[in-house]
Amino acid sequence: MRPDRPPDRSGMVPLVIVAWVLVIALVAVTAIVIAFHLDPVRDVLATDLTSDRPDATPEDVSRTVGLALIIGAAVAAVVVVLSIVGALRLLDSRRSARTLLSAATLLLVVGAIGFYLTTAPSRSALAEAGIATVVQYAVPLAAVLAVIAASITAVPAFSRTLR
Repeated sequence: MRPDRPPDRSGMVPLVIVAWVLVIALVAVTAIVIAFHLDPVRDVLATDLTSDRPDATPEDVSRTVGLALIIGAAVAAVVVVLSIVGALRLLDSRRSARTLLSAATLLLVVGAIGFYLTTAPSRSALAEAGIATVVQYAVPLAAVLAVIAASITAVPAFSRTLR
């Protein structure tokens, strides 16, 4: 019969948990700030898209911006859920935590690239619309933090603490 917790629990577990709490906070705060400033953000992104594609119809621009925002919100929600469940599993020393957190990391990295590519041309306009520059860099920062935290869980000494 296995013990409830491996006796050589890594001192890195609390550090990884804190990192994932920060990842969750960064992603959630960014999503909430964008949700509170949704109309100005939509207008800024539409204006930027229209300037890049002057031949696009207003309906196409509206649909594209709406789709980008919906995909971003869905990615953020899935990342937050996977991160919470993964962190809870990690607290319980379960190996499945590594899989959940790796999936969250992969999705977050892809989402951060998409977020950056979508918002980079509009940084100053987004700041004027109420999205602080710090918030605009929160998702890429969360992705870097997630990569580091997920990498720590792959270290053999850390793996020995999981059951």
